[in-house]
Amino acid sequence: MLPYSLALVATLMQAATPPFNAPDPTARVEVTSGVWTARERGCPTLPIDALLRQRMVDVATAEWRRFNFPVTDHRKRDLMRVVVPDSGPLIPAKFNAKMPGIARQALRLGWMEDDRQVRRAIGGYWTSVPGQNALQVQSVIFAQFPDAGWAHPWSAAFLSYVMCSAGVGDMEKFQRADGHWAYVDQAIATANGAANGIFKATDVDSGLPAPGDFICADRADTEQPYRNLADRRGKTGFRAMHCDLVVRVVAGKRGYVAAIGGNVVQAVSMTLVSLRPGAMAGTYRLETAADIPSARPWFTILRLQAPGSALLEASPAVRSLPPAN
Repeated sequence: MLPYSLALVATLMQAATPPFNAPDPTARVEVTSGVWTARERGCPTLPIDALLRQRMVDVATAEWRRFNFPVTDHRKRDLMRVVVPDSGPLIPAKFNAKMPGIARQALRLGWMEDDRQVRRAIGGYWTSVPGQNALQVQSVIFAQFPDAGWAHPWSAAFLSYVMCSAGVGDMEKFQRADGHWAYVDQAIATANGAANGIFKATDVDSGLPAPGDFICADRADTEQPYRNLADRRGKTGFRAMHCDLVVRVVAGKRGYVAAIGGNVVQAVSMTLVSLRPGAMAGTYRLETAADIPSARPWFTILRLQAPGSALLEASPAVRSLPPAN
């Protein structure tokens, strides 16, 4: 799944930049007699420089590796009823017709939130979010149901942890929160000149994102999903959303955007998103629910206001993989 054609570039990049070792979120929590508490709640403040994007990608991919590299591919269409393995079909072809319109496929599953191998890391993500009680609630739940998952959705806590560990400790630069809407609104305000955040919100059709940007989707269950920033402007407060960190962009007709997020299939997962032609010839944009109903309703790109670039292949988590045969 991961290309190695940029191995030389990654090696040169590694030699030219100081190594960044992503911290271990499990060190931020402790469990004593079944009670979960935060050992560390602080976040470092590092320069907002040309290395920030790579630090963010390095932190996210380190956690992706922790969950055993799960991937969800939103590019596939007309899938078979039953997956066909490399060794041959499981059932006769006449019973395995294509199912038009199906656009989601779990390519690889790893650890999930109720697995003991990763639950302490999720606790560590929560320590980066001010003013929440997720650890206290979870202590009560684990006492009664030791194999339970996490009560509170933790996707926003994951991205808050990524930003915290990458060195964006200033809340005026990035508002760590338990809901994505908080930093989406901060990015909207920054784009309007009313805040000094590290992200500026743009419409989803404003061009492709770059590694280090966030792509955000609406998750409203009872209302019309947001299609663009105009649908959110002027509104405040809770709104169910989901954001992922972009880690790779491949432009072109068969291109895609790869993004890593938390609590995706109950894990830190990579999602592959299809592209569509943009408004101008030769340009591309994310595929959204306005294109096909089964796509995520992406409505905004939070563009990181920092120089530099990042390579997925340069992250220590990816470099730790054995060479492809």
